[in-house]
Amino acid sequence: MNPALGTLHQNNVIVDKPKDIGRLFGKSKFGILLSKNKLRLDFLEACFLSEEKKLVVYDEDKQLSFEKLISIAATKQDRFETNYIIFRDLRHRGHQIQLLKGDSIFNFYTTNNQDQQEPPSLIATFSERESCSIQTLLNLIQHSKKQNTQCWITIADEEGDITYYDLDSRPLTGEKKPASFQQTKGILLKDRVLIFNDQLARILHEKEFFGKKFVEGIQISLVEALYLVEKNVLEISLPTGKKLSKQQFEKTVTNRQTDIQKRYIVYTDLKKQGLLVKTGFKFGNHFRAYSAEPDKTHAEYLIHAVPFEDTLEWAEVSRAIRLAHSVNKVFLFASIGEKDQIHYIAFKRIRP
Repeated sequence: MNPALGTLHQNNVIVDKPKDIGRLFGKSKFGILLSKNKLRLDFLEACFLSEEKKLVVYDEDKQLSFEKLISIAATKQDRFETNYIIFRDLRHRGHQIQLLKGDSIFNFYTTNNQDQQEPPSLIATFSERESCSIQTLLNLIQHSKKQNTQCWITIADEEGDITYYDLDSRPLTGEKKPASFQQTKGILLKDRVLIFNDQLARILHEKEFFGKKFVEGIQISLVEALYLVEKNVLEISLPTGKKLSKQQFEKTVTNRQTDIQKRYIVYTDLKKQGLLVKTGFKFGNHFRAYSAEPDKTHAEYLIHAVPFEDTLEWAEVSRAIRLAHSVNKVFLFASIGEKDQIHYIAFKRIRP
């Protein structure tokens, strides 16, 4: 079959033969129909069709090579390189793509014509060297929910390999209602608090998974200790025997662990949702969380607390998600906004 013919215009390619228009637009959903005898192709579409030998583009009377067309497109569109790599990959996977421009914070709208059961997706594209703010992620999620679509993040690395993530904001809920405990004493060391009341220590661990067994009691983290102090369960002393007030203890642990307030806000919220929360250090995150008793389930979530104004590097995100995926857990950023409001942003690696 002979390729369609197109003419180069300032910011696009125009096809005007009815047979070519029928083949490209009617059958394959390329371009925007301007009239019955004109089809406007974006440079992404024109380059893809040229690469596939389905389109020949002329500049006046001169036929443009694929190399020349790519060069022109790259000068006309700021993010052509990244968008084209992702566009062609999705097309090869059987997706029909609508290009989104203007005020849209997404680049593509796609449906998979090989799988009609799969819902449509709005797609945001990035290169691996770009960064992304928490605000941008929340805006993407909000916009996709309004459109009742999936939200995909696509990232092209420097070798042209593409990683796809499903992005969502979800509430986290568990089965564990907070218990009440008798007051006890704890000794503050440098990075932990020791509780030697063996009976209460066992109850703390059994009921809400606090701490880890230590001789005739348990050792608990600073964030767990801060939580129990605020709940009036724990009275803190130094190894010298000096008692610390709530304010003195909070000041001391904040000096020792500068991000503890950020962690504490998220830790407290997770506990309110009925989750059992432990350190996520071995997974490179702040917390791991269980929706039920640890002997009934593995930790389902890995959570990293970040300020609302944070900006993320994709290499950092990729490491966190890959590790979570390898241990069958969902990775989430806990974004802390005004009045300590928290949005949980979940990433899941997908194969489109």
